[in-house]
Amino acid sequence: ALERPQIHAMATVQQSGYVVIGTDSGLHGVQLDENSYQDAHWDTELPSTEVTSLMSDPVNGVWVGTYRGISLFTSSSMLVRSAEREPLLKSIMSITTESKLGTILATYDQLLLHTSSSSHETSLPNSVPESIRTEGQIMATASSVDEVIVGYRAAGLTRYNTHSGQTTRYSETSAPNLSSNRVSALLIASTGDLYVGTYGGGVNIVKDNNTIDKIRSSDPKSTLPSDNVILLTEDSRGRIWLGTEAGLVRFDPKTSSFRQVHIYTDGAAQNFVAWCLALTSSGKLLA
Repeated sequence: ALERPQIHAMATVQQSGYVVIGTDSGLHGVQLDENSYQDAHWDTELPSTEVTSLMSDPVNGVWVGTYRGISLFTSSSMLVRSAEREPLLKSIMSITTESKLGTILATYDQLLLHTSSSSHETSLPNSVPESIRTEGQIMATASSVDEVIVGYRAAGLTRYNTHSGQTTRYSETSAPNLSSNRVSALLIASTGDLYVGTYGGGVNIVKDNNTIDKIRSSDPKSTLPSDNVILLTEDSRGRIWLGTEAGLVRFDPKTSSFRQVHIYTDGAAQNFVAWCLALTSSGKLLA
């Protein structure tokens, strides 16, 4: 079924064990185990077949962002919101959830809030500083219990604490500084460290003590094949997978060690774009 589509996003549905795959030709649900492969394909239920983002929500189901709106799949129902009726819902680049605010939808131009009590998506409440929405085009979001982090295409990132109301900016000129303002991926690791993938600047690791470690392709110890980082994923053993436009690297923060993943064709290692990963219910990574 997955012949040669362009894959944009993947997420694992813990309740069913499905790996949901968003492509430029619709949405697939793949069930993998040792002896079988099962595939389902949905496209008529989506506002657009061009899937741009996915988020698996243990409570609500699977959020599917597209260029023309959003869908929410649950075990018993389906919600579809189209940009034809709600023009703000164009190009859903990222979806995240925070305990105080709820589900946050990030488009290129703004952050929107989904609440079950509303028939349409709304802007964030006035208590959220305006600056978090006006720094520039949004490329990635991440969240924890009391924090929302927004990464911008050319303006670094902003951390917003929903409890204190405080915002913290990181950029090429902040102290400490990022290696690049072009944020492309965000991950809050289980250790609490914030991993920031950039386009052209490798990976930045923002520590709890407000220092920043940098992983660059120019460092021979990192084996990072490219500084254009487009993917960050943590596995069940706390290792961080760094996807780039020229391959995939596994980083173990406990030992500060790196291991590059190779794909071979006719005995020769090939470069590949590591666009997205999903951790299956059996503990395997699907790339």
